[in-house]
Amino acid sequence: MERIEPHEAFAKLADGTRVEILEAVAAAERDGELREEMPTLSFSELYDRVDVSNSSRFAYHLDQLTGVFLHKTDDGYTFTWGGERIVRTILAGGYGKSLSFEPVAVDGHCPACGESVLRAAPAEVTIRVRCAACEQCVASYPLTPGLVADRDPAEIVRAAERRIRASYDDVIAGDCPKCGGRLELDVHETGVASGDPYASISRCQECWAPFGLPVSVWALSHPATVSFYWERDVDIRATPFWEFATYLVEGRWTVEATDDPRTYRITIREAGDELRLALDDELAVTDVTRLTSET
Repeated sequence: MERIEPHEAFAKLADGTRVEILEAVAAAERDGELREEMPTLSFSELYDRVDVSNSSRFAYHLDQLTGVFLHKTDDGYTFTWGGERIVRTILAGGYGKSLSFEPVAVDGHCPACGESVLRAAPAEVTIRVRCAACEQCVASYPLTPGLVADRDPAEIVRAAERRIRASYDDVIAGDCPKCGGRLELDVHETGVASGDPYASISRCQECWAPFGLPVSVWALSHPATVSFYWERDVDIRATPFWEFATYLVEGRWTVEATDDPRTYRITIREAGDELRLALDDELAVTDVTRLTSET
């Protein structure tokens, strides 16, 4: 099939019947009617689920969706990648729904001024954790309709943090969490955060989505870091990013850079012990050293 222009694709959704057809496929999945790997509905099964005057009119609307939002197979119809993404957004209330919640205080320190007065609050399409003293943004997370539904403010913030933490594993692997495209990495010095003056920006080469991370965060998911804290009865992967800033403020995490070639060293300190991770200019860990107080 030839590529269809975006405005032509979205024009195909300018009819309630077509949106209802997409929702019918999603509803069948929800109700457990479709259990195979590529769930499909036949023409007649779809027709029975949609309120339309006659089969000819239904066939016309189904034909408009096929190839763009639905695949046609020998067994029936199933979602394309774009079709599934858009129907999930529709069902979650992603169009025309105002998202808000009351600000909530969270534990942690501001990496810029060191104060422990952090607030998480909605900011347009994001949740932002800011310092109430200096207004520095400590962390930012996508705010989606599904997060707000049936959760209190504290639960909303924690759920957002869990989602973005999972997506950062993709970023560190070089994969875009939104579309799976290849990420291009750039590291620059900000001078904002105490203990870690460097930030990475990974930008998707396909959908252009940017993902910003302090360089120190690239050590969070490494097995050496996880085990270092697990031995101390701490699950570092469950620690919210805004609490992690406290480690920088207290000097328990520091990041240093050297040139020719460009490298970084992340040093983690706990109870007299140290874990040192060496990273190259692509922020890949090249060496790990552990130093104990006994050493």
